[in-house]
Amino acid sequence: MKKEIFLGLLLLLLIPFSAFALFDDKPIEVEKVIEVPEVIEEVVIEEPQVTEELSLDEILLRFDDAFDNVNVMYGESLQEIIVKSTAEYRSLPYDDRIKMSVKTKLISKYISEIEVLENNVDNVFYYLIDEFKEKLVDNGYDVIIANEYIDGYKNEKKLLHRKFLEDTFDIDDK
Repeated sequence: MKKEIFLGLLLLLLIPFSAFALFDDKPIEVEKVIEVPEVIEEVVIEEPQVTEELSLDEILLRFDDAFDNVNVMYGESLQEIIVKSTAEYRSLPYDDRIKMSVKTKLISKYISEIEVLENNVDNVFYYLIDEFKEKLVDNGYDVIIANEYIDGYKNEKKLLHRKFLEDTFDIDDK
């Protein structure tokens, strides 16, 4: 309580003086000038470049889970699209399902969703690939190992595309 009263009184005392200083046309006179010697030294802090030497197995361990997660994320999201497209396809009358024009229309509709999904997943995957390559180079390994991951990823995408088309449209309609 005493502290609050003290701060209130201090504000009451300071406000008139600050208002006076703001509106007074006279220059403020300074009685004493204190000179501060410049003692500014350039300080450079060099952080030691700690390069953690990693074995190839350690690098692969660090990135394998990340690459697996990307594949799982893509596979699960694609499965959701497959379920949606299959439901829509099956909801059509049989005569419409056997028409190629109807299948083409549905394929076009869901391919655009898949393309959006793939762009998002590709961004994550290729970001990881860049990090992976950097870690390989930093530790003296050839980046050709990363190309194996890229090839595997592309092949997995092709298989999942085929799965989409087969699961959605090659259904036994008996």
